[in-house]
Amino acid sequence: MFVLQVGAEWTQQINRLRDTLTDDSNFIRRDNSFFRLCRNSGRTVEVALRTSRLTPATDLVLSLQESDFYIHRMGGQLVFNNGQYPKGGILEGLTPTMLSLDGAIQAVKKDPTSGALLKDRTLIAFCVAESLRSDTVAMSIDFMQKQSTSKVLGLDPAAEMVRLVRFAQNWGQASDTIRDALSDKGYEIALKPRGLMNLEERRYSERVDWSRIDARVEDVAGGVKALKLPKPGTSARAGKSGKR
Repeated sequence: MFVLQVGAEWTQQINRLRDTLTDDSNFIRRDNSFFRLCRNSGRTVEVALRTSRLTPATDLVLSLQESDFYIHRMGGQLVFNNGQYPKGGILEGLTPTMLSLDGAIQAVKKDPTSGALLKDRTLIAFCVAESLRSDTVAMSIDFMQKQSTSKVLGLDPAAEMVRLVRFAQNWGQASDTIRDALSDKGYEIALKPRGLMNLEERRYSERVDWSRIDARVEDVAGGVKALKLPKPGTSARAGKSGKR
């Protein structure tokens, strides 16, 4: 089971976990790095979330869907309906500091379904799932954890959470527009399971055409690292406008 520890090089840990749960691709991002592709495997994976105090006894086991990183269970208990975050402005009020994450892990470990811990469960799910989806979010959460225990300045957590919530709310749409910005060949390869690709398909490389990205989510698309794929059997593009 993969262990993810609060405060201990969060970004690097997330990168390793993301690489384990996704497939590589040769689709080039705006920053010249490569996208990762989520797997439509139907599998659920478990991650042990550990506090910054290095106490394995308090590890909180999270159950994630490999296809989209939705977290359904914490400590073995069902916590969200279809992995969706609660509404009512809870996301915008989160503060992902090292202290708040440590406290949330310990509280939810004791009582995963307590109605009083909705904000704690949401904080945990948001930090893990959204970090896996976006390296921009991962780096920001990493910085906020470090900022809370040092004299590092330069980031307003409240304002930053407004920005990160936008990433969370538009990851699926951003993934769609990124795939639609690929050529027909690239799009087909993106949907093909890695194990079924031939050598030519494995070597195929393409830079995403940023001029085709939906302007409404362009800022979010720039931070997407793991591309969500359509469900099996769904191959039509969201906004296809002819062959390329």
